[in-house]
Amino acid sequence: MKLGVSSFFLGGIGLTFTPFSIVKSMPNFYFTDADGSKQGPLTPEQLQALADREIIKPDTLIETETGKQGKAKQIRGLKFETATPPSSTDNFGTKKPSNANVAAGVIKTVFTFLINLIVAAFKKLNTPAPPPTGSYGEGKIPHETANIIRKLNFYFRMLCWCVWIGIVLIGLSNLLQKMAFEIWVRHIKFLQPMEGTIQFFAGVALFFAVIAGFVGAIFGLMLLYRLWKVLPEDIARTTPTKAVGLLLVPVFFVYWLFVAIIGLTDDMNKTLRQRGIQYRANEVWGMVFCILFTNSLALYCYAAWTIEGTTVFWESSLVFWAVVFDIVSLIVLLAFFKSVKNGAVALLERG
Repeated sequence: MKLGVSSFFLGGIGLTFTPFSIVKSMPNFYFTDADGSKQGPLTPEQLQALADREIIKPDTLIETETGKQGKAKQIRGLKFETATPPSSTDNFGTKKPSNANVAAGVIKTVFTFLINLIVAAFKKLNTPAPPPTGSYGEGKIPHETANIIRKLNFYFRMLCWCVWIGIVLIGLSNLLQKMAFEIWVRHIKFLQPMEGTIQFFAGVALFFAVIAGFVGAIFGLMLLYRLWKVLPEDIARTTPTKAVGLLLVPVFFVYWLFVAIIGLTDDMNKTLRQRGIQYRANEVWGMVFCILFTNSLALYCYAAWTIEGTTVFWESSLVFWAVVFDIVSLIVLLAFFKSVKNGAVALLERG
C-alpha cells in the first residue's frame, strides 16, 4: 500500500503496542491518517519519525501486521513530543500582553516618536535665525535670505533621511520575510518558535518604510516648491503652486514630472547665466530620474495587468525590477535636488 503525501514528506514511523515492546519480530505497522485511509507498512523507525513530526499523534489508530489494533499512545517505546501550551500569565500570575497588544504598542511608540521628531524639527525651523555673524555680518547675505537658505537645507536633509531610512527598512523587511519562509520550508526546528516574531517585525519594518516614503514625499514637494520660488517670475516657466500641485493629478503627473523636474534645472541654469554665476546645476540627474520613474511605473502597471494573485504579483521578476528602478531613482532624485539646491543657494547668496 502506498504512503500518503504527508508520509512522503515527513519520513517514517516506529512503535509497538502495550504489552508489546518494539522488537525485530514485528517490523511492520499500519496507521489510519486524518482522511481515514490506511497507510503502511512502516518500520518502527519510520513510525517514530512520523510521531516526531506529529503526523502520528497519541490517539492515532495503529494496527500491527498480525491484526492487533490500538492507539499510538499505548505503544511502549514510542515517544511523543508534548508541546506545552503558552501560558497567558507569568510566574507571578500577571497576565501577559497578547501579540496584538505588543504590536500595537510598538507601532504607537515609534509613530509617536516620529511625529514628535518632525514637530520639533519644524518648530526649530520656524524659530528666527540668530543675527548674522562673520560673512553675514558684513552685509553679504541679508538675514531673510539666510532663513530661506536654512529652510532649503532643512528640507533636503529631511528628504535624505526619509529616503535612506525607507531603503534600509524595505531591505530589512524583505530579509526577514525570506528568513521566515526558509524556516517554514526547511523545518528548522530551533527557529520555528521565532517564525511568527520574524514575520511580525518584517511587517513592522514595511509599515514604517511606507511612513518614511510618505513623509519623504511631503518634504520633497516642499523642497520643489521652494526651489521654484527662488526663480524670477520672468524666467520660470510655471509657478511654484502649479509645479507642485499638478504632480498630484492622476495620469497627468507622468507628463508634468518632466516639466517640473527637467524644467527646473533648465530655468535654474538660465537664471545663473543671466546673473553671471559660474555654477551650473547638473542637467543629467533630472532626466535620468524621470526615465527611471516612468519605467518603474510602467512595470508595475504591466505586472498588475498580466499577473493574477497578490502573492504571485509581489514575487514576480517584473515587480522585482520595478522595485530596483524605484530605489535607484530615489538615489538619483537626491543627486538632482542637491545639484539644483546648490544652484539656488548660489543664486540667493549673489542676491
